Amino acid sequence: MAERKWLITGISSGFGKEIAAQALAAGDIVFGTARNMKKLDGLKAEYPETLLTAALDVTDTESVYRVTEEAFRKLGTVDVVVSNAGYGLYGAAEEISDEEALLQIQTNLIGSIAFIRSTLPYLRSQKHGRIIQVASVAGQV
Repeated sequence: MAERKWLITGISSGFGKEIAAQALAAGDIVFGTARNMKKLDGLKAEYPETLLTAALDVTDTESVYRVTEEAFRKLGTVDVVVSNAGYGLYGAAEEISDEEALLQIQTNLIGSIAFIRSTLPYLRSQKHGRIIQVASVAGQV
């Protein structure tokens, strides 16, 4: 099977890191993003030829579009887009500040929407590709 090209947000930990690691181990090419680039050192050392990275905070919509353009420019085409960046916010409703709640919504919802919207013109143009949206069960409930 031919190598696939992946664009994955949030590969510094959790599902994003695991998805990137599995794709890379299978011989695929990954363009991965993270807020903390230092956390990618291990993966970058293990896959220096097939892992491309960019710093990205999905709450910065302008950066989302810029990094998406960079990924498609460098990869040519993308077979799988994984919208994974996000985090859990735990605590009783009265313990969570308005700022914490807003940042989580900006990251997990608005950031995800912006990322998927940024990829759609490229996927339509190339006439193929899959989108995988990673979300928590708690978020869906």
